[in-house]
Amino acid sequence: MFDPKGINRKTEEVAELLNARLGVHGRNLAVQLRKARPDLPRPARHAGRVLTRAQAMAEHPRLARLIDATEVARAHDLLRDHLHSVDRGVRRRGAALAVLAGVVLNLLIFGALMAALLRWRGLI
Repeated sequence: MFDPKGINRKTEEVAELLNARLGVHGRNLAVQLRKARPDLPRPARHAGRVLTRAQAMAEHPRLARLIDATEVARAHDLLRDHLHSVDRGVRRRGAALAVLAGVVLNLLIFGALMAALLRWRGLI
């Protein structure tokens, strides 16, 4: 038989990892997974849905018997392994490089437009 307290431990662990690795806050796992959706690959999002569905079913004694323990364990392991592989420093550097690339592109476009304007006005 499935232990409802076990699903709560697993969801709490995943919620803590989402907070620590992705910086996602929320009142429960479903909210955190919704906020982390762009940062999670499809299998991890599916695993999150499995965990939240199992957590909701574990609250009802009759539905708790329908929970597939192996599927929940597999989903927990997949999500935990993915979150352990996320490096927050690499994500932060990637975001900084994306902003820097945008600034450089805007400066190049501005410079080209200024050169075209000066050429059109006959100043170059």
